[in-house]
Amino acid sequence: MTGSLINPRPEFCISPAKHEEYRRTKFEGGELLLTLVGGLGQCAVVPKSMAGWNAARAVAVLRLKDASNARFLRLCLLSRPLQYLMNAWANTTVQATLNLKEIRQLPVPWPPKHERRLIAHAVGTLDSKIELNTRMNETLEAIAQGLYKFWFIDTTQGGPPNGWHEGRFGNLTEFLGGYAFKSKDWIEQGVPVVKIGSVKPGIVDLTEVTFVSDQVAAEAKRFRLSAGDLLVGMTGYVGEVGLVPPTDNPPLLNQRVGKFVLEKPGTSGLGFLYCLTRRRGFKAEVEAKSHGTAQANVSAEGILSIPILVPPKDLRDKFNRICEPILNRILVNHAESHTLAALRDTLLPKLLSGEIRLRGLKVQENILESVPMMK
Repeated sequence: MTGSLINPRPEFCISPAKHEEYRRTKFEGGELLLTLVGGLGQCAVVPKSMAGWNAARAVAVLRLKDASNARFLRLCLLSRPLQYLMNAWANTTVQATLNLKEIRQLPVPWPPKHERRLIAHAVGTLDSKIELNTRMNETLEAIAQGLYKFWFIDTTQGGPPNGWHEGRFGNLTEFLGGYAFKSKDWIEQGVPVVKIGSVKPGIVDLTEVTFVSDQVAAEAKRFRLSAGDLLVGMTGYVGEVGLVPPTDNPPLLNQRVGKFVLEKPGTSGLGFLYCLTRRRGFKAEVEAKSHGTAQANVSAEGILSIPILVPPKDLRDKFNRICEPILNRILVNHAESHTLAALRDTLLPKLLSGEIRLRGLKVQENILESVPMMK
């Protein structure tokens, strides 16, 4: 689970006998799921298409007396006050763990039923669009990787074709390590700085950044990032790569995060390198070049020395032209989702508190239930 999303392609399965043994948590569709361990507080409604699935012990399956309240209650559980309470009440001896008795004690605002339906619909529509963008980006990523495999993996099964040669990452790109900001530089608001935890697989999360003043940013102006820059983690989460999404406040690059520097800025020359670093084996190759006992560290030289099979430049350029609109669409979808999430987070507490009232809104079928590709 991620936020309001349930992975439709689970990595684990159980036998029918084990499923029957734990039939109390068997899904019928419409249940509310809440994570209780680790990244606790993630909440989603089970779609009808997942009826017959089951849940691991770290996930609570909440069956409501009135299933029509599930979407409204999910919004309450995802709101900042309840998220704060769940984290405050959690047992953190080994990792954050929430007990079912704490869930029962959570205070929930409970307006009249019609108001609950309006709130769930209005905010749920924003969530539905965010979820649709997420699924679309997963599809676009799969298309790009499928094209990469067809062009550059399948064609080399019998040996490298003419014009290909053995090389290393340094043949494709230069590398820029981040600026060494000092702890005294951090402030509550200002120019954002991308740190190691911000580099999530495929995309850089600009909601998980710290900030510096305009004066400090001016000193580090060479490390200003642009939309489409490809970053890689160099400490801890070594080998994680992500694109910088569009933003009105471009971030700076912090130390222990690296940027691949290409001849052409943005996504125009990025397709081949993006797919090369997003393939399954890249992270292991970076880890093999890393060192350190407490946590893994990798140098720029280590990344640039990773051996690769280099295709001819004209073939890479042709592939880059095909991939450019795919990567641009991924970035646009992510930026739109970020804007919608900010709107949702602004509206939700005002709606739950009654500061904003909804009237005259026609409640329609949830958008995702009407899209066949989502089922």
